[in-house]
Amino acid sequence: MNGLSSVLAAFGLSASAGLNAYIPLLIVSLMARFTNWVTLSEPWDALSSWWVIGALAILTLVEFFADKFPAVNHANDILQTFVRPAVTATTAGTGNVPVSILEDLVATVLSILAVVVPVLIAALIIILTAFVVWWLWRRANTPQAA
Repeated sequence: MNGLSSVLAAFGLSASAGLNAYIPLLIVSLMARFTNWVTLSEPWDALSSWWVIGALAILTLVEFFADKFPAVNHANDILQTFVRPAVTATTAGTGNVPVSILEDLVATVLSILAVVVPVLIAALIIILTAFVVWWLWRRANTPQAA
């Protein structure tokens, strides 16, 4: 990624990290391991190792399921956040699962988009430029009616 893409990706990843701490890091690790979209320099390249990906996957699953079981959810609420206890108090616990699932989905989508969108924008610029060049060429080579 170039400088601007990296900055945009960083903002997108940090926004999704507020919803789920481990999903953005797992997405970056997987993209660094399996694509050319993310290249991690020393010492951050360790994130693309299998043991780190495995640990992040386990932490992601723990956080994902912790919010879905009431007893574990309450312990997780006490240890990790201020928002979830307020959701528990205002909904008597019935809002925990939907809020948690929504957080996980939004964190996943934001993490993926944070890395992919700069690439998509570059592709759209190339396509738009090619279209404009083609349109101008066609217009210049169309016979004019007198």
